[in-house]
Amino acid sequence: LEQDCKNVVLDFEKYIQKFPNGIFSTEANFFKAECDYTLGNFDAALVGYEFVVNKNRNQYSEQSLARASDMVFKKQDYSKAKGYYLQLESIAENPKNNGASKIGLMRCNHLLKIDEEAIAYATKVLAIENVSTELINEAHYTIAQSYLTQQKYDDAMAEFRVLASSAKSALGAE
Repeated sequence: LEQDCKNVVLDFEKYIQKFPNGIFSTEANFFKAECDYTLGNFDAALVGYEFVVNKNRNQYSEQSLARASDMVFKKQDYSKAKGYYLQLESIAENPKNNGASKIGLMRCNHLLKIDEEAIAYATKVLAIENVSTELINEAHYTIAQSYLTQQKYDDAMAEFRVLASSAKSALGAE
């Protein structure tokens, strides 16, 4: 709580080793994960966040899912990230995490080539309040690409036109 991460990581590690299922194991794993994350020890942080995620829902679940989903996505494990984003979407109380879950699900489904779900989540991203122009363009691009893959050429062309008229970037040019 005092943000003295360098000194407490070892203390948390000792507690976790001595009491792997102790009464404070969830808290210890979460706070150790937060410190590992702050210190740039991302693999160690992921272990702690996943410990918390695999427990019954608790006060650390949402933050742990937000971090774990992002970390796993960056490791390009899109199937696992999708699972975490789905869990996050179902419990998120923080609007930022709710939006992040939808954005993550749009991206994972697009990268996994699950076109119908990519379209559904891209549409949800477009409905997020105060969404950035960059994300709006990405959502339209995702929808257009998914329609193209499904050989729905008229629908794809409509999305590409929206994108071409609004995006002043590589996406718009494409």
